[in-house]
This record gives sequence, structure tokens and C-alpha cells, in this order.
Amino acid sequence: MQLLYIWIKNYKCLNDVEMNFCEYPRYKFDEERKTLCQISMIKPERTIFPSDEFSCIENISVIAGSNGSGKTTVCSLIRELICNENFSSSEYIIVWKANNKILYKSNLTDLQIHVELTLAFEQFKQPMCDSNLRVVYYSPHYSISFPFMEPIGMQRRFIDCSTSFVLKNDVRKYSLSVDQLTANKIQDFYRCISFYSSKEFIDEIKDKNGDKIFKLGTNLPETLLFSFDDKVINLFKKEVLSKKEFHNLNEVCNIIMGFTRFSENKSKKEVFMEHCVITIFCSYFLDFFRIQKKTQIMNVIDILIGAAGNKLQNYNCAADYVYAFFEQFLPILKTEDEHNIFWEKCNTIKWFLRCIEDIYESHFRNKTLKLSFKDDFKTIKELYSIYQRIVEVTDFGIFDLSPELSAGETSEALLYGRLLEGLAEVKHNKTHEHVLLFLDEVEITLHPQLQRQLILNLCAFLQAFYKELKFQIIFATHSPILLSDIPKSNVILLQKKEGDSFSVIKESENNTFACNIGEMFYDHFFMTETIGAFAKNEILKALELIKEGKRDEAKCIIEYVGDDLFKEILTNKLD
Repeated sequence: MQLLYIWIKNYKCLNDVEMNFCEYPRYKFDEERKTLCQISMIKPERTIFPSDEFSCIENISVIAGSNGSGKTTVCSLIRELICNENFSSSEYIIVWKANNKILYKSNLTDLQIHVELTLAFEQFKQPMCDSNLRVVYYSPHYSISFPFMEPIGMQRRFIDCSTSFVLKNDVRKYSLSVDQLTANKIQDFYRCISFYSSKEFIDEIKDKNGDKIFKLGTNLPETLLFSFDDKVINLFKKEVLSKKEFHNLNEVCNIIMGFTRFSENKSKKEVFMEHCVITIFCSYFLDFFRIQKKTQIMNVIDILIGAAGNKLQNYNCAADYVYAFFEQFLPILKTEDEHNIFWEKCNTIKWFLRCIEDIYESHFRNKTLKLSFKDDFKTIKELYSIYQRIVEVTDFGIFDLSPELSAGETSEALLYGRLLEGLAEVKHNKTHEHVLLFLDEVEITLHPQLQRQLILNLCAFLQAFYKELKFQIIFATHSPILLSDIPKSNVILLQKKEGDSFSVIKESENNTFACNIGEMFYDHFFMTETIGAFAKNEILKALELIKEGKRDEAKCIIEYVGDDLFKEILTNKLD
């Protein structure tokens, strides 16, 4: 299923706007005659999209325009037309291709159709949301004018992978007081490591010479490092053990802390485990004491000390001690835990420790666990997924990547990590085999060289993971670099002049595919100047200084000018 054409009478900043998304077929609507005509009668022998190399890519289009011209509004419109069966905000026409038929839908009662009949052209009378198409939206930046606050009734048809949505939605996965930024940081880290752990599948996509197609701007992290936060122990001593009412816990804590003193003959794994469980113990109870009511805490402590007693002193290592400690603690929690959350997390903590115990000795470096994305990716995903389930009651762990990534490199990885998460259901749901992927200013944190590789990377990524699906990709962008990968028939230029409340569609006069990137700033992004506004102001100042006879001051400015022709003209005026 492929979106071909949209006409909308009035929707936000779009007024009497029509958009063609592909080279063939193309349409034009005559509002006065209420007639939709096909304006491309001859099918080309070959088009850029679909590509033989990337069979899952049906089409790629670009919407370019200045801020406020309506690029994100187009995505909002597409979402409403496809996913909202009750859309009635404006008169509209939408045309798409499915199963070698051209289908259209419109709320115009007297619409006339003049088209070539080599393909069946039929009216689609059911709601579009009943089709096998899903709309996926991704934007890397947070926006206070976030257009998709709550996809009411659209959850099964619209997948939002944007920063604005996940920042709001990730916190709902936690029962206790985890703030939005922390929740998003935890979840996004998991999305990144899911991508890093899966990159081997993308590397299998190669060109005719056998070279890898998928190339990121830097080498991906090779290892995941996990260590424990020593500051938690000191915080536990300060906030809990220093208070008189909790002195009964000192006996238990002294036994646990004592195990670390006898580490001369222990392996690196044993030393790591002992420090790890002590940190977990302190972090877990720190949150427990912060959240539970004082009377319940006292009941738990009294029962705990009585139950543990001399029984726990027979263990010879901290790990076994803490396992036994939690075994004693579980039945107490089940009756005393007001939220019932700590009881659930207690079980998960045991699972987390067992997962670490199963890791080979060679991965431990005293206080650090080192895992390779190449060889240990299953262990990495399992360990971090368990950590996600306990972090809201015990934030004891520190996860790092080696080598570290910059903000731009992380943003690049998040694109693929969030798509892996968002498309997981689609991949396993055979009733939704077509995806319209809308990428909103995805290049915003990427270096120009990474932008050059972006479309090719995305094609390789989708081919590697979702070759059984069909994708139509629409970019909303400010980048002429992306336009150089797209033929002009697939480019929609939105222009909004200063003072106007509505945008207009401007036809691309020149070919964009493999076009000079610098020239496209003029043709497709409506740039009217060749230099920065501050520099222009200084040059005008230099001209005024020349008129006033202040040669030395003007010369100081001219010396900075980098363009040879500019500099020569200014120097001639000075002379």
C-alpha cells in the first residue's frame, strides 16, 4: 500500500494544498470543476523507487520548507486521514495504491474522476483504518507544540517513536517516584543497546563489491561496562543506620559489610559479587525506608531481626548471605508491604544476581563487569532488562559504553533503537504488512557527512530487519543533503511567506537527485543570502566606513572576508 496523492481544502496552515508523493501516477484537482485528473499518462520504464537492492522500500519522499511552513502538519494530516475514521475537519481527497489497484477516498459528494484506466481506479468505501497500513512517526527533538498528545482510538494504527512521546510515556512503566528524565534515560539506553546488539544483521547487507552498506559516523561501542555505585553505601549509613530507631539493623549490616574484609583469596568474580550485593542491599532498603510508613518499617525490622538471627551468620560469603536474607524477607514483605512493589522487586533482585553469577569469570575486572556486544549480546539484553525492572527501588548500578558516544552519535543510534521497539509488534503481526514511516527533521543532530549516509543506512536497516514488510518513507527536513538522494518528482516544497497565515506548494524546477548540495539551498530552501546575517552587517559597515574615509577601520573588517570575489570588490572600493 502506497500513498500517492492528497488534496486538502483547509487544515491548520494548509489551505487548498495538493501533494504528489511519487513519480507515477500523479494527479491534479480542479476545485472549480470538482474534477480529479491524472497528469502523468506515460509510465516511466524505470524509477528510482522502488529499488531492486532494497525490496522492502516502496517509495521515499521529502517535504522541505522553512520553520512554520507545515512539514509536521502534513504528518498530522496523514495520520488523521489514515488512522481517524471520523475525520471531518475539512474537505479532502486521498489516493493510494494497493494490490495493483488505485484507490481513492473523499468527502466531496460531486467529485468527478478523469484518469488513465490501465490500473483499476476504485472508491474505497470502508474506513482507511481498516486497511493493513500502519503509520510510524519519529522525531529526535522535544517539542512543546507536540502534535500528537494522545492518539485516542489510534493506538493500533499509529506508532509514535518521537522524543516528545517517549519522554511522556516511559515514566508510566514505573510504579514509584521515578521522574520523567530518569525513566526516559533508562529506557533509551535499553533501546540503544538493543540496536548495538543487533548490528550484526545489518552488516550482512552488502553492495555488489561485497562492502558493507550500513556505515555510521563512528565505530559503535564494543563493550558494555557495569559497576556499582559506592556512594549508595555511605548514603545508607547516613540516612538509615545513623538514626536511633534503626539501630537494630546494625547487627545485620555489620555481618554483610564484614564479608568484604576477607577478600585476599577470593576471585575477581567473588569480590565483584560481594560488593554488588552489599550495594543492592543498601540501595534497596534506602528506598524502602523512604517510602514505607514508619510503623510498618519498625514491624518489618523487628520480624526480620528475629527471623534472621543466628541463622544467617553461618554463611561464608556475602552473596549467599543476601540470598538467604531476601528469602527471610520475602514472606514479611508480602504481609507488610503497603504497595506490594517491594515484594515483587525483591524477587527480581534475586533474578538479577543469579544472572550475574552465570557470567564467566573472565568478564570480571575487580569492581567492573565487562561484556562484549559481539559475543555477549544476549547476556547484555537480559541483564539490562532485569535492571529496568528493579531500578525504581534500587538504583545501585552504573552502566557505561566503551568507547563512549557523543550526543549526535547517540541520537543516530536512537533512531534505529526506537524503530526496533516501535516496529516489534508490526513485524510479528502479519495483518499489517505496510508501513508509512514519517521522519521529522531526523537530521537535526547529525553532521553533514552522516546526513549523506542517512537514507542509504535507513534502507539497509529496514532491509535487514523487515524485508517481509513494505515501507513508504516521508522525510520532513531542512537538509539539502537529503534532497540530493531524492528525484524532484518525490519532493514537496512548502513555502510560507512572511506575514501569510497559509503555506503554498512550490514545484521543484530543477532536478534534485545527485544535485549540487549548495545550489539546493537557493532552489529548495528559499535562501536569499549567501553569507551569515552578522557577516553581511559587518560588510555593510565596512562600506559605510569607506564612504566616510575611515580606511583603517574598513580594512580591518575586509581582512576577515573569506570569499575571494567579495574581498577583491571591497579592496577595490577601498583603493
